[in-house]
Amino acid sequence: MTDVKDTASPMTNRVNAVLVKQIYMRSNIAILATVVNAALLVFILRWQIPAWNLVIWFALILLTSISRFFLNLKFLRADDQEKNSRRWTCVLFWGISIPGVLWGGTALFLFPVHSVAHQAFIAFVLSGMVAGAVGVFSAVIPVFLAFSIPALTPITIRFLSLGDDLHLAMGGMTILFAGLTFTTARRISHSTRELVELQEAFADKLEQRTSELANANRQLKKEVEDRKRAEQALADSRQRLNDIIEFLPDPTWVINTSGCVIAWNRAIERITGINQKDILGKGNYAHAIPLYGRPRPMLIDLALKRDKQWEADHLSVKEENGILIASESFHPSMGQDGRYFASTASRLVDAQGQVVGAIQSMRDITDAKRMEKEREQLIEKLQDAIDKARTLSGLLPICASCKKIRDDKGYWKQIENFISEHSEAEFSHSICPDCARKLYPDFLPPDKK
Repeated sequence: MTDVKDTASPMTNRVNAVLVKQIYMRSNIAILATVVNAALLVFILRWQIPAWNLVIWFALILLTSISRFFLNLKFLRADDQEKNSRRWTCVLFWGISIPGVLWGGTALFLFPVHSVAHQAFIAFVLSGMVAGAVGVFSAVIPVFLAFSIPALTPITIRFLSLGDDLHLAMGGMTILFAGLTFTTARRISHSTRELVELQEAFADKLEQRTSELANANRQLKKEVEDRKRAEQALADSRQRLNDIIEFLPDPTWVINTSGCVIAWNRAIERITGINQKDILGKGNYAHAIPLYGRPRPMLIDLALKRDKQWEADHLSVKEENGILIASESFHPSMGQDGRYFASTASRLVDAQGQVVGAIQSMRDITDAKRMEKEREQLIEKLQDAIDKARTLSGLLPICASCKKIRDDKGYWKQIENFISEHSEAEFSHSICPDCARKLYPDFLPPDKK
């Protein structure tokens, strides 16, 4: 038995296990054929051979058939078929050789010496059993030989030993039949083994490919799950960013690198009257129309691409840390007298440092600007008053009698006129008590004189 070895490769062990399994699965049919043929042979030889010989032989056939049936059942229920294929092959070899010996024993113990017809019938039955064994046991040649050699050898020797022409011819035909069946069995075994090897190789390839596909599928699922998690994290991040932008107290909006508006918060909705749904996705400087009355670059656009020409429209522009731009701008189209805004704009970058857009936030400084102008005007007025007050300082030439003052051009003016011209003071005329007593004594009451 050279087909199955301990040192055989895993593929060889698998192929041998499949071939042995095929034999075990087909053996029940062979067992049934053995019992039927044995019963038929006993029936035909019942008048030619002593009864005890027939009974003993048939009992042994029946006992080995039952044993083989339970052996087949045990194999088919076993979990170690491939692992212990060599042991199962040995069991099969000896389990088949015993029936082969019993069938070969017919040439010794059941041979009808005086009936050539019955001898030919025995040869016919044995040849039929061996022919049947080709289909059942040829998958493993040693197993086939374990049955066919002990089954045919005794009858061949018996025919040849008789020496007459008929028996010599029958012996020769048996040898020829044995050679043909062996050749056929060998070819069938070779073809069956090749087919099983191809099946197992295909199964290996299929298993390998299936494993690769399963691994690829798992990897793909993992990548899809990772991507979904990343997309969900990105969506959550965007939602958080949108929520933050949405509830900022200052008017704020965001554009992408194409200039399309991708965020427009509530504060800028209030000052522009433009609803978020009416401007999201719009480009071509659409975000400037509510603020300037026409499409044009704004500070947010300058954050993406500096342009000195457009920067001149802002009151002041400066860049900090390479990305931050601060500016003050006047928007005459907003409100009755226009509005002033202080703005900041910055580029937005992703995790790889690539610019993905820009954001601008504005703060209304109109009241502060107007207060600043009013403060400047007040300071100017105070400065004028101070300047005028300073003109009354120093030595003034005044008449000792009429109290007129001489100005820097040499003209004498009433003191009240001079002071009124050089300050914001105004005069109202009246008469003091001393002058009244001096000028109009008759008009004063007695207690005032």
